[in-house]
Amino acid sequence: MLSFAVVFVALGGGYAGCQKPATFTVQACTTVAEVSVVGLIGFGLTFFGMIGTIFGGLIRAGYLTPREPESHPQMASVDESNLLLATASQLLGEARLPRARSVGTISWSQNLPWYACRFKREGFRKPFQLVLPASLRAALALDDWKILFAYYFDRLKPRLSLAMKFWAELFVPVPVLLFVLAGFKLYSNNVLLLFGNAITGALFLVWFIRIFPWAKKVSLKQDTWAANSLGRENLLHLLEKIDSLKLPEVENAKRRTGWIAHLWPMPNITERIENLNSGRPVRT
Repeated sequence: MLSFAVVFVALGGGYAGCQKPATFTVQACTTVAEVSVVGLIGFGLTFFGMIGTIFGGLIRAGYLTPREPESHPQMASVDESNLLLATASQLLGEARLPRARSVGTISWSQNLPWYACRFKREGFRKPFQLVLPASLRAALALDDWKILFAYYFDRLKPRLSLAMKFWAELFVPVPVLLFVLAGFKLYSNNVLLLFGNAITGALFLVWFIRIFPWAKKVSLKQDTWAANSLGRENLLHLLEKIDSLKLPEVENAKRRTGWIAHLWPMPNITERIENLNSGRPVRT
Protein backbone atom coordinates (compact mmCIF):
# COMPACT_ATOMS: atom_id res chain seq x y z
CA MET A 1 0.00 0.00 0.00
CA LEU A 2 2.82 2.41 0.84
CA SER A 3 4.41 1.90 -2.61
CA PHE A 4 1.06 2.43 -4.29
CA ALA A 5 0.58 5.65 -2.30
CA VAL A 6 3.97 7.00 -3.40
CA VAL A 7 3.07 6.36 -7.06
CA PHE A 8 -0.31 8.01 -6.54
CA VAL A 9 1.25 11.13 -5.02
CA ALA A 10 3.78 11.28 -7.85
CA LEU A 11 0.98 11.09 -10.40
CA GLY A 12 -0.77 13.85 -8.51
CA GLY A 13 2.31 16.05 -8.90
CA GLY A 14 2.41 15.30 -12.61
CA TYR A 15 -1.27 16.10 -12.85
CA ALA A 16 -0.60 19.45 -11.19
CA GLY A 17 2.07 20.26 -13.76
CA CYS A 18 -0.17 19.36 -16.70
CA GLN A 19 -3.06 21.42 -15.36
CA LYS A 20 -1.05 24.55 -14.50
CA PRO A 21 -3.09 27.61 -15.52
CA ALA A 22 -1.57 30.86 -16.73
CA THR A 23 -3.82 33.18 -14.77
CA PHE A 24 -5.84 33.04 -11.58
CA THR A 25 -9.42 32.31 -12.67
CA VAL A 26 -12.42 30.33 -11.48
CA GLN A 27 -11.15 27.46 -13.61
CA ALA A 28 -7.78 27.78 -11.87
CA CYS A 29 -9.46 27.54 -8.46
CA THR A 30 -11.24 24.40 -9.65
CA THR A 31 -7.90 22.99 -10.77
CA VAL A 32 -6.34 23.71 -7.37
CA ALA A 33 -9.27 21.91 -5.71
CA GLU A 34 -8.84 18.91 -8.02
CA VAL A 35 -5.13 18.70 -7.27
CA SER A 36 -5.88 18.99 -3.56
CA VAL A 37 -8.30 16.05 -3.78
CA VAL A 38 -5.67 13.96 -5.58
CA GLY A 39 -3.12 14.91 -2.92
CA LEU A 40 -5.58 14.14 -0.10
CA ILE A 41 -6.22 10.64 -1.47
CA GLY A 42 -2.49 10.09 -1.85
CA PHE A 43 -1.87 11.36 1.67
CA GLY A 44 -4.51 9.00 3.04
CA LEU A 45 -2.93 6.01 1.31
CA THR A 46 0.52 7.08 2.49
CA PHE A 47 -0.69 7.65 6.06
CA PHE A 48 -2.36 4.27 6.42
CA GLY A 49 0.55 2.57 4.67
CA MET A 50 2.92 4.12 7.22
CA ILE A 51 0.66 3.07 10.10
CA GLY A 52 0.56 -0.52 8.81
CA THR A 53 4.35 -0.58 8.44
CA ILE A 54 4.87 0.85 11.95
CA PHE A 55 2.44 -1.60 13.55
CA GLY A 56 4.09 -4.51 11.77
CA GLY A 57 7.49 -3.45 13.11
CA LEU A 58 6.13 -3.03 16.65
CA ILE A 59 4.59 -6.50 16.56
CA ARG A 60 7.87 -8.03 15.40
CA ALA A 61 9.74 -6.15 18.15
CA GLY A 62 7.33 -7.45 20.81
CA TYR A 63 5.78 -4.08 21.72
CA LEU A 64 2.37 -5.21 20.47
CA THR A 65 0.44 -8.41 21.00
CA PRO A 66 -0.66 -9.73 17.58
CA ARG A 67 -4.38 -10.36 17.16
CA GLU A 68 -5.42 -13.75 15.84
CA PRO A 69 -8.20 -14.04 13.23
CA GLU A 70 -11.52 -14.60 14.96
CA SER A 71 -14.68 -15.47 13.04
CA HIS A 72 -17.08 -15.14 15.97
CA PRO A 73 -16.72 -14.26 19.66
CA GLN A 74 -17.10 -17.20 22.04
CA MET A 75 -20.41 -17.26 23.86
CA ALA A 76 -20.35 -16.97 27.63
CA SER A 77 -21.29 -19.99 29.71
CA VAL A 78 -24.57 -20.17 31.59
CA ASP A 79 -22.83 -19.41 34.88
CA GLU A 80 -21.01 -16.41 33.38
CA SER A 81 -24.25 -15.09 31.88
CA ASN A 82 -26.09 -15.48 35.18
CA LEU A 83 -23.27 -13.66 36.95
CA LEU A 84 -22.75 -10.74 34.56
CA LEU A 85 -25.83 -10.22 32.41
CA ALA A 86 -28.13 -8.62 34.99
CA THR A 87 -25.38 -6.29 36.22
CA ALA A 88 -24.45 -5.24 32.69
CA SER A 89 -28.09 -4.60 31.74
CA GLN A 90 -28.72 -2.51 34.85
CA LEU A 91 -25.63 -0.33 34.37
CA LEU A 92 -26.31 0.01 30.65
CA GLY A 93 -29.81 1.26 31.40
CA GLU A 94 -28.39 3.83 33.81
CA ALA A 95 -25.78 4.96 31.27
CA ARG A 96 -28.43 5.61 28.58
CA LEU A 97 -26.14 5.17 25.61
CA PRO A 98 -27.70 6.37 22.33
CA ARG A 99 -27.41 3.02 20.49
CA ALA A 100 -27.28 0.10 22.92
CA ARG A 101 -30.12 0.16 25.44
CA SER A 102 -30.33 -3.51 26.45
CA VAL A 103 -28.12 -6.60 26.47
CA GLY A 104 -29.43 -10.10 25.77
CA THR A 105 -26.25 -12.19 25.68
CA ILE A 106 -22.57 -11.97 26.57
CA SER A 107 -19.60 -13.25 24.60
CA TRP A 108 -15.80 -13.11 24.77
CA SER A 109 -13.36 -11.92 22.12
CA GLN A 110 -9.61 -12.51 21.92
CA ASN A 111 -9.20 -9.33 19.86
CA LEU A 112 -10.50 -6.83 22.38
CA PRO A 113 -8.07 -5.01 24.68
CA TRP A 114 -8.81 -5.02 28.38
CA TYR A 115 -9.99 -1.38 28.38
CA ALA A 116 -12.74 -1.82 25.75
CA CYS A 117 -15.97 -3.64 25.06
CA ARG A 118 -18.25 -3.57 22.05
CA PHE A 119 -21.87 -4.24 21.21
CA LYS A 120 -22.90 -6.65 18.49
CA ARG A 121 -26.40 -6.56 17.04
CA GLU A 122 -28.03 -9.99 16.97
CA GLY A 123 -31.04 -9.02 14.91
CA PHE A 124 -33.57 -6.32 14.17
CA ARG A 125 -35.16 -5.06 17.39
CA LYS A 126 -33.33 -7.67 19.41
CA PRO A 127 -31.13 -6.91 22.44
CA PHE A 128 -27.45 -6.40 21.74
CA GLN A 129 -24.74 -8.89 22.50
CA LEU A 130 -22.11 -7.48 24.84
CA VAL A 131 -18.64 -8.56 23.72
CA LEU A 132 -15.99 -8.53 26.47
CA PRO A 133 -12.19 -9.02 26.38
CA ALA A 134 -11.33 -12.70 26.78
CA SER A 135 -8.14 -11.77 28.65
CA LEU A 136 -10.28 -10.88 31.69
CA ARG A 137 -12.41 -14.01 31.60
CA ALA A 138 -12.58 -15.66 35.04
CA ALA A 139 -10.09 -13.07 36.33
CA LEU A 140 -12.37 -10.59 38.12
CA ALA A 141 -14.99 -10.77 40.84
CA LEU A 142 -18.52 -9.47 40.37
CA ASP A 143 -17.76 -6.21 42.23
CA ASP A 144 -14.82 -5.63 39.88
CA TRP A 145 -17.01 -6.25 36.86
CA LYS A 146 -19.52 -3.71 38.12
CA ILE A 147 -16.84 -1.02 38.15
CA LEU A 148 -15.43 -2.16 34.81
CA PHE A 149 -18.87 -2.13 33.15
CA ALA A 150 -19.48 1.37 34.46
CA TYR A 151 -16.04 2.37 33.17
CA TYR A 152 -16.75 0.93 29.72
CA PHE A 153 -20.15 2.58 29.42
CA ASP A 154 -18.95 5.94 30.71
CA ARG A 155 -16.21 6.06 28.05
CA LEU A 156 -18.83 5.30 25.36
CA LYS A 157 -21.02 8.27 26.29
CA PRO A 158 -21.04 10.88 23.52
CA ARG A 159 -19.33 14.13 24.44
CA LEU A 160 -19.89 16.64 21.66
CA SER A 161 -17.19 19.13 22.63
CA LEU A 162 -14.55 16.42 22.83
CA ALA A 163 -15.65 14.90 19.52
CA MET A 164 -15.53 18.28 17.76
CA LYS A 165 -12.04 18.96 19.09
CA PHE A 166 -10.84 15.54 18.03
CA TRP A 167 -12.17 15.68 14.46
CA ALA A 168 -11.01 19.28 14.02
CA GLU A 169 -7.53 18.34 15.22
CA LEU A 170 -7.45 15.25 13.02
CA PHE A 171 -8.93 16.39 9.71
CA VAL A 172 -8.97 20.19 9.35
CA PRO A 173 -5.18 20.74 8.91
CA VAL A 174 -4.80 18.12 6.16
CA PRO A 175 -6.98 19.63 3.37
CA VAL A 176 -5.73 23.13 4.23
CA LEU A 177 -2.09 22.10 3.87
CA LEU A 178 -2.82 20.18 0.67
CA PHE A 179 -4.63 23.18 -0.80
CA VAL A 180 -1.64 25.41 0.01
CA LEU A 181 0.74 22.87 -1.51
CA ALA A 182 -1.39 22.68 -4.65
CA GLY A 183 -1.24 26.47 -4.93
CA PHE A 184 2.55 26.35 -4.71
CA LYS A 185 2.64 23.72 -7.45
CA LEU A 186 0.47 25.79 -9.78
CA TYR A 187 1.68 29.35 -9.29
CA SER A 188 5.34 29.28 -8.20
CA ASN A 189 8.71 28.91 -9.82
CA ASN A 190 11.09 26.07 -9.01
CA VAL A 191 12.69 27.81 -6.01
CA LEU A 192 9.39 28.75 -4.40
CA LEU A 193 8.00 25.29 -5.18
CA LEU A 194 10.93 23.65 -3.38
CA PHE A 195 10.47 26.02 -0.45
CA GLY A 196 6.73 25.36 -0.35
CA ASN A 197 7.24 21.60 -0.42
CA ALA A 198 9.73 21.84 2.45
CA ILE A 199 7.43 24.02 4.58
CA THR A 200 4.35 21.90 3.89
CA GLY A 201 6.25 18.69 4.58
CA ALA A 202 7.54 20.09 7.88
CA LEU A 203 4.01 21.13 8.90
CA PHE A 204 2.70 17.66 8.02
CA LEU A 205 5.41 16.11 10.18
CA VAL A 206 4.55 18.39 13.10
CA TRP A 207 0.85 17.51 12.72
CA PHE A 208 1.64 13.81 12.52
CA ILE A 209 3.82 13.90 15.65
CA ARG A 210 1.35 16.02 17.59
CA ILE A 211 -1.84 14.05 16.89
CA PHE A 212 -0.82 10.87 18.72
CA PRO A 213 0.12 12.42 22.11
CA TRP A 214 -3.06 14.48 21.86
CA ALA A 215 -5.10 11.28 21.44
CA LYS A 216 -3.44 9.87 24.56
CA LYS A 217 -4.40 12.99 26.54
CA VAL A 218 -8.00 12.57 25.38
CA SER A 219 -8.03 8.98 26.66
CA LEU A 220 -6.63 10.07 30.04
CA LYS A 221 -9.22 12.82 30.16
CA GLN A 222 -11.93 10.19 29.70
CA ASP A 223 -10.43 8.22 32.59
CA THR A 224 -10.65 11.32 34.77
CA TRP A 225 -14.30 11.81 33.90
CA ALA A 226 -15.01 8.16 34.63
CA ALA A 227 -13.23 8.45 37.99
CA ASN A 228 -15.38 11.46 38.91
CA SER A 229 -18.55 9.42 38.41
CA LEU A 230 -17.36 6.01 39.66
CA GLY A 231 -15.14 7.17 42.50
CA ARG A 232 -11.42 7.62 42.07
CA GLU A 233 -10.46 4.98 44.64
CA ASN A 234 -12.79 2.39 43.09
CA LEU A 235 -11.31 2.85 39.63
CA LEU A 236 -7.75 2.92 40.97
CA HIS A 237 -8.32 -0.35 42.83
CA LEU A 238 -9.67 -1.96 39.65
CA LEU A 239 -6.73 -0.77 37.51
CA GLU A 240 -4.23 -1.99 40.09
CA LYS A 241 -5.92 -5.39 40.18
CA ILE A 242 -5.82 -5.66 36.37
CA ASP A 243 -2.17 -4.63 36.48
CA SER A 244 -1.46 -7.42 38.97
CA LEU A 245 -2.83 -10.01 36.51
CA LYS A 246 0.29 -9.56 34.32
CA LEU A 247 -1.67 -9.83 31.09
CA PRO A 248 0.60 -10.06 28.01
CA GLU A 249 -0.96 -7.00 26.36
CA VAL A 250 -0.53 -4.97 29.57
CA GLU A 251 3.09 -6.00 30.03
CA ASN A 252 3.93 -5.36 26.35
CA ALA A 253 2.47 -1.87 26.65
CA LYS A 254 4.76 -1.13 29.61
CA ARG A 255 7.82 -2.03 27.53
CA ARG A 256 7.33 0.94 25.20
CA THR A 257 9.90 3.61 25.98
CA GLY A 258 11.33 6.76 24.42
CA TRP A 259 9.68 8.09 21.29
CA ILE A 260 7.53 4.98 20.93
CA ALA A 261 5.96 5.62 24.33
CA HIS A 262 5.64 9.36 23.65
CA LEU A 263 3.89 8.92 20.30
CA TRP A 264 1.74 5.93 21.27
CA PRO A 265 -1.91 7.12 21.14
CA MET A 266 -3.20 4.86 23.92
CA PRO A 267 -1.87 5.15 27.49
CA ASN A 268 -0.61 2.03 29.21
CA ILE A 269 -2.02 0.99 32.56
CA THR A 270 0.83 2.62 34.50
CA GLU A 271 0.08 5.97 32.87
CA ARG A 272 -3.62 5.53 33.66
CA ILE A 273 -2.87 4.84 37.32
CA GLU A 274 -0.46 7.78 37.57
CA ASN A 275 -3.05 10.05 35.95
CA LEU A 276 -5.68 9.12 38.54
CA ASN A 277 -3.18 9.34 41.40
CA SER A 278 -2.26 12.87 40.37
CA GLY A 279 -5.80 14.00 41.13
CA ARG A 280 -5.59 16.68 38.46
CA PRO A 281 -7.63 16.76 35.25
CA VAL A 282 -5.64 16.41 32.08
CA ARG A 283 -5.88 19.39 29.73
CA THR A 284 -6.58 18.83 26.06
